[in-house]
Amino acid sequence: MASNTGQALSTDPELIIESLEWIAERHSDLVPLVYRRFYTHYPDARTMFGRDEHGVHQGHMFNGMLMAVIEHSEGRCAPGSIDAWVIDHDLWGVKKAMYRAMFDALHETIRECMGERWNTSFSKAWQTHIYGLADEFERACDKSRLGT
Repeated sequence: MASNTGQALSTDPELIIESLEWIAERHSDLVPLVYRRFYTHYPDARTMFGRDEHGVHQGHMFNGMLMAVIEHSEGRCAPGSIDAWVIDHDLWGVKKAMYRAMFDALHETIRECMGERWNTSFSKAWQTHIYGLADEFERACDKSRLGT
């Protein structure tokens, strides 16, 4: 797709990946930044990771979350995958509201790390897909016992 200036307009997946690549070049690790934000809302959630002193489990969860956002933006979220995440996380004590809080923490961290480079195109792409995905997680929770 081209604009009237002849420059290609970026799609949502391209914008999301571009922002992640830009951040990766400038920030060594987003995982502690995202989880620090999340833990301000759910400090007891730290215990769900047990003795994860080096953040291995958090890193794994974070990577899965980023892949889910990218896949959602590309329209290729596997059917049933969100339901499976919810069922798995239910076993660890994750509550419905925690999903939205985690996606909020990711969104706020991305926005903050982008700094002055953050613009309406990045904002729209991230809001559309991170909160679209959060809505899907909440619907999956409503189908399971987490919705109560």
